[in-house]
Amino acid sequence: MQAEIWAHEAVEKTPEDSKFSPLHTLLTILGAQGKWQEAFEFMPALITTVATEEFAIQDVTDILIAAAAAGHAKQVLQIITEESEAAATLEPLATGIRLFLGETPLVAQEIREVGQDVAQRIRDQQGHLEITSV
Repeated sequence: MQAEIWAHEAVEKTPEDSKFSPLHTLLTILGAQGKWQEAFEFMPALITTVATEEFAIQDVTDILIAAAAAGHAKQVLQIITEESEAAATLEPLATGIRLFLGETPLVAQEIREVGQDVAQRIRDQQGHLEITSV
């Protein structure tokens, strides 16, 4: 797919401090094609942006929820917890993934409530994926 090729080129040619947009574009394209394993290679670089750039939180969350809904929840959780710079910011997302996986994380009530919303978003997207693939 030509868009994927261009997105790869943009990631390669963009300076490190400006890679968020090309990375986000590439991961969106890879995810839409179901190429999540390839997307996971680039996710740590995208996730670290969350620690310093508030604008990135929603976009990163959306991609990670899509990956979790596509069957990669454990891998998403692992990446989030490995990226220590962003772990605190993404704690509600990590909590939601843990709840989705059937775990019972010990967290503050506010984080649990957001986590429940995240878990529901994952289930909703999962349901949407099942409907579109039938």
